[in-house]
Amino acid sequence: LPQEIEKLEADLEKINAQMMEAGFYQQEADVVQRITQEHKTISKILEQKYQRWDILEQ
Repeated sequence: LPQEIEKLEADLEKINAQMMEAGFYQQEADVVQRITQEHKTISKILEQKYQRWDILEQ
């Protein structure tokens, strides 16, 4: 589980960096939408992993 969380955090960090680049939102709409959706999906999965980890540590 910790390795999964680390990978998801790294993926999210990479996407955040992409989204902060100048001109990100000037790309084609489908590219922006895909990356934004990927960010939301990874964030949701990461939150679930954090919750699972909290439960396991109790």
